[in-house]
Amino acid sequence: MKILVVEDDEVTLKALEYRLKLEGYDIVVARDGRKGAEIVKSESFDMIISDILMPHTNGLELLSMVRHEMGLTIPIIIISFLGQSNNTLKAKEIGATDFLEKPLDPDELIQMIVKYQNIEQ
Repeated sequence: MKILVVEDDEVTLKALEYRLKLEGYDIVVARDGRKGAEIVKSESFDMIISDILMPHTNGLELLSMVRHEMGLTIPIIIISFLGQSNNTLKAKEIGATDFLEKPLDPDELIQMIVKYQNIEQ
């Protein structure tokens, strides 16, 4: 399973990358939404995990591009800090598959990936 992880916080990004690779997933990373969009246009993914608040292009803009401009229906998990309910509500309207709050629980993320991986197959 190939997953794009879009996250601007270096510590969170490295932790996600490490854990997901440990679980056997093929991981590609982007440090902002603009780079994430460029990567999605040139490569195929089974899932996207994206932060909301990022420089250049935020996670909501990336989500909108993937859903509406590119027309992709792959699972997109949005991660955000507790208390960003307006952003998570907006993400749901745009087409986010699911949400996780920071700080992330790696086991919860893996369970969510498996859940949507099984739906896609």
